[in-house]
Amino acid sequence: LITLGIIGIVAAMTMPALMAKFNERVWLTRFKQTYSILTNAYVMASKDYGYSQDWGVGSINETENLNADSELIALIMTKYMKVTPGTYRYYVTYNLNGKQQSIMDSNIHVYSRPYILSNGTTIRFSRPSGLSGDGVVKEYQAGVLVDVNGAQKPNTVGKDIFYLFLVASKPKITGYELWWVNELSCSTTRSQAWTAGGSCATWIIKNGNMDYLHRELTHDEWIK
Repeated sequence: LITLGIIGIVAAMTMPALMAKFNERVWLTRFKQTYSILTNAYVMASKDYGYSQDWGVGSINETENLNADSELIALIMTKYMKVTPGTYRYYVTYNLNGKQQSIMDSNIHVYSRPYILSNGTTIRFSRPSGLSGDGVVKEYQAGVLVDVNGAQKPNTVGKDIFYLFLVASKPKITGYELWWVNELSCSTTRSQAWTAGGSCATWIIKNGNMDYLHRELTHDEWIK
């Protein structure tokens, strides 16, 4: 009985860490799968329709026709993916620092209806509005909200929720690379601009891991 008790105590102590590692592996795997699916779709769409700058949607500085433009982007992209139409469900979402987001769409996007990929990831397309920048900024005219497990928790940006953009002038998908985005926007304790965790997709695309969940990233790591 004493031995069983000790085993139970050790199991109780180690189980949360094991579950955290398992969840991280699931989130990372699904993100990579989804990123590959979206990239392949954009490459194929660009052959038929040109790049997203050629799709007839407004620029990031325009606020008109956001709904129609978002649905148009979705219509084009989903032609090149196996998707199931989803049903929109509102659920509380969080930034990576644990603070609740004011609204799911973070005040700068109007998203299309949801679609579900074969791996269980929910995606919604958008024509971003209200973003600005200078020489180092790529022009974005199409975005994707990725939720690798739908309404399931933790519903946290940088864990199971990610923001992606279709680069306007080439068949490439990236994370946030605006002028104000740096390591502060992929931190469990700090934030910059409107979110903590909003640029974590950029880190995963470049480095293939979620190290930011375990430590603070340095500026030198971020910009290399």
